Amino acid sequence: MRLTIQEVAVHAVDAPLDPPLRNSLNVIPRAPLVIAEVRTHQGVSGNAYVFPYTPVALGATAALVRNIGAGLTGREVAPATLWAELHNAYRILGTEGLMQIALSCLDMALWDSAGAGGGAAALPAAGGGAPRTAGLCLTARLGRRRCWRRRRATRSPRSAPGW
Repeated sequence: MRLTIQEVAVHAVDAPLDPPLRNSLNVIPRAPLVIAEVRTHQGVSGNAYVFPYTPVALGATAALVRNIGAGLTGREVAPATLWAELHNAYRILGTEGLMQIALSCLDMALWDSAGAGGGAAALPAAGGGAPRTAGLCLTARLGRRRCWRRRRATRSPRSAPGW
C-alpha cells in the first residue's frame, strides 16, 4: 500500500521524572520530549519521540520538527528517500545537534508509519531490499576459525532458525 503524508502532528512535553535520572555529570529531574505523529491519508500513523536533554532545547526542537514536517505534506512515505533529501536540504545549516535530533524524530516516525502501513516489518514495507546473507564466525581457543552463512529474513540472527 502506498502511503501519502497528510500531516505531521508535534507535541512538546516536559514530564517530571520520579526518581530523577542521574548520570556522571548531573541530575535530570525532568524529561523534555518531542513527540511526532506522521498521519497519512490512508489512516495509518507512525509515532516517534526524541529527548532533547534539556527544557531549554524543547521548544526549538519541537519547532524544527513541526516546520520540517509541514514540508512533507503530500509526499509519499519513503523513509530512506526522505532522510537523504532532508539531510541534503539542511546541510547548509549543519545536520548536527538539534537539527539532527529533529530529523531523527521525523525519520523514526516515517519508518513507524511505513511498517504499520504494510502490517509487516518496516524495512520491507518501506521498499527495503531482499533478505541478505549474513555470516557468523567464531574463533575457537586453538585459533581455528569456523564460519557459517545463512539467509536471514527480517528477524535478528539470534532468533532466526539455523543460527
